[in-house]
Amino acid sequence: MGLGHDRVRATEQSRPVGIHDVYPEGSGRFGLHHVALFVDDIRAQMERFNRLGCATALYAEMNDGFAFAMMDATAAMGHMLELYEPLPQLTGFYDLVATAAVGFDGADPVRSISMG
Repeated sequence: MGLGHDRVRATEQSRPVGIHDVYPEGSGRFGLHHVALFVDDIRAQMERFNRLGCATALYAEMNDGFAFAMMDATAAMGHMLELYEPLPQLTGFYDLVATAAVGFDGADPVRSISMG
């Protein structure tokens, strides 16, 4: 997984895990896999996107209660949407990524970060 951050947004590149392969290997297709959105109420926003024609491709909850959803917006937007509420464990991780990105000039593209 690669993660990039530029103060306002984070972008993630990851290999699909079987739920919905937006860019199947060998297809010659490429592009943005998903956009992540902070939402105040994940269940309400899932229902909203469902009404707009975006199927729920995945909903998961971690042992600590952290929940996230992948909404299939490929027909309307060309990519998936990842929804989650801005809980401290997540916003703290994004702060960690932002700190690691300080001074990035592309000369050394791999940065190490530690969660603890």
